[in-house]
Amino acid sequence: MKKTFLKSLSKLLVLAVLGFATLFTSCEKEAPETFEQQETVHKQTRDTYLNISDENLSKGSSFAGRPNPELISNLTVFIDQGVPMEWVNPTVRAISEWNSVNTITMRRVFSRVQADIIVNAKAERPFLNNSPAGADFPDFANGPAGEFVTINLNYNNTNPVLTPNLRYYIMTHELGHTLGLHHADAVPRGANIDFMKNRVTEADENWGGISQQNVRSINRILFPNLGDPR
Repeated sequence: MKKTFLKSLSKLLVLAVLGFATLFTSCEKEAPETFEQQETVHKQTRDTYLNISDENLSKGSSFAGRPNPELISNLTVFIDQGVPMEWVNPTVRAISEWNSVNTITMRRVFSRVQADIIVNAKAERPFLNNSPAGADFPDFANGPAGEFVTINLNYNNTNPVLTPNLRYYIMTHELGHTLGLHHADAVPRGANIDFMKNRVTEADENWGGISQQNVRSINRILFPNLGDPR
C-alpha cells in the first residue's frame, strides 16, 4: 500500500512539473504576441502626417500639450524589423541629427522594451497615400514623448519621389512631432523651424540639417526654462 501511495505521489509530482513547464513555455510565447497586439491597436492612425492637412485627421486637433523637458532630454529609438531597408539608414541619420540640439540626446537601441520611441511601417489607409509618414504627439501634457513614428508602405512615391536625403529629412521631421513640435503653419505654431513645415518637396533634398536658428526655436518651445542656450 505504501508503494502504491508513493507511485501515485510520484505521478502527481511529474504531472505538476510538466504542467508548470507547459504554462511557462506558453507565457514565453505569448509575451511578444501580446506586445504586438497592443502596438497594433494603440491607434488606428498617427496624430499627424506629412502632406496631409491636420484638419483631415480625427486626431489632428487633439494636441495635448508639450512633453516634460526632463523626459525628452535623453531618448531611445527602436527601428522595427518591418521597416524597409531603404528607410533604415535615413532613420539612423535622423536620430543622430537630433543630437545637434544641445538639450537633447537621442540614440538607437535594438530592444523594443528599452525604447521611448518606436519607428515602424504599415500600409496606411487609402486617404493617406500622399503621405510618406506620420507620427504621434505626446499623449498628455508634461508627459513623455510620442510613442510611434510610422512609415506609410502605401505612399504613392510621387510628388516627391523619395531619395535617401528626403527620407532623412522626413524622419528628422517625424521625430520632431514625437517631441511635441507642430507643423510650422499649425497652431500652436511650429515657430521658425524650417524642417517642420507640413509638406515635403523636392527642394528638401538639399536640406542642410538642424541649424542653430532651429536649435534656438526648439529650445524656446521645448525647454522654456533654459532661456536661450546656444
